[in-house]
Amino acid sequence: MSLHISGLIPILVSLFYIIPYFNANIHRKCLISQYSSDGFGHQIEGKFSCLLVQYLIPNFTYVHIPFEKMQHTPHLVAQAETFGGIGNRMIPSIKHPEFSRYYRKRVNDSWLVDAALNPGKCESEVIYVLDNCWKIIYNPPLVYKLNESTDFLRRIYFSTPKTDYNPKFNTSRINIAVHIRRGDARARMMSLE
Repeated sequence: MSLHISGLIPILVSLFYIIPYFNANIHRKCLISQYSSDGFGHQIEGKFSCLLVQYLIPNFTYVHIPFEKMQHTPHLVAQAETFGGIGNRMIPSIKHPEFSRYYRKRVNDSWLVDAALNPGKCESEVIYVLDNCWKIIYNPPLVYKLNESTDFLRRIYFSTPKTDYNPKFNTSRINIAVHIRRGDARARMMSLE
C-alpha cells in the first residue's frame, strides 16, 4: 500500500497549523494561589493542595499569597508563614515585583477542574485565587498520585527550622490529638448509621 503525495498535503497543512498552536499553549503556565481567613489548618492544607496541583499538573504554577488573617489564633500569623515552609525562597511569592502588576481573580474549585482540562482558559498576567484545591487533588485521578508527591511536600515543610515549636504534650510518648469542630463542618458530616 502506498500513499500518494496528494494525500499527504492536507495532513501536512493541518500539522503546519496545529503544531505551533499546541507548542504555544503547552508551555503557557496558569498561575494559581490560595487565600483564606480561616484557621491555620484550613489555610495550610489549602496552600499545600494548590502546590500539589503545580507538582502534578505541569501547566500550573503556584504563586504564594502570604498568611494575612487567621481565625482562632490571629496572633500567630507571622509564625504560620514560616512554620509550613511555604513562605520560603523556593516558592514564587505575590510580593515579588514580577507579580505585583498581575491581576488577582477569585475563582472556585470547579473553575480549577475546568482549567486543568482546558489549559487555554488561563489568561496571562492573572493569578487565579482559590480557597483551596481540594476538589481536584482529593478526587480521581490525582488522588492516586498523592503518595508519589509526599517527598515534594516534605521538602517544603522541612525547609524551615521547627526549633521554636513547643508542643504542649510529652514527645517521648505516643499522643493523640482530637480536633473538635463547633458545628462549622455540619454540611460534610458523615452519617452514623
